[in-house]
Parts: sequence; C-alpha cells; structure tokens
Amino acid sequence: MKTISNFELVGHGIEHSQYFQGCDEATFSHVVTGIGVHPAEAIDDCLEQIAMNDFE
Repeated sequence: MKTISNFELVGHGIEHSQYFQGCDEATFSHVVTGIGVHPAEAIDDCLEQIAMNDFE
C-alpha cells in the first residue's frame, strides 16, 4: 500500500463545469477528481478512487 503524506482539496464548483480540463500534477504525483451534487459527495468519490488504487 502507498501512503498519502500530502494532499489538497479544491472545490471547483459547478458553474461552467463543461469547460473543466482537469487538475495539474505540478505539485503532486497523483491527482483524483470527484464529482457530486454537493462537496461531501465529491469527496466520497475521491476517497473511493484512492482506495481502488492501492492507497492507504
């Protein structure tokens, strides 16, 4: 298992989401983007993606 030692949560909002091109990996080695009706749902989506990719 890989351990997460540094992370950041960014709320992009839903306005003009059709133009969202993803996140930059400049300061991180891995990036996940969650989607949801509200922020808690998006965070749950991120955590699920992280868990499926062998992170602790």
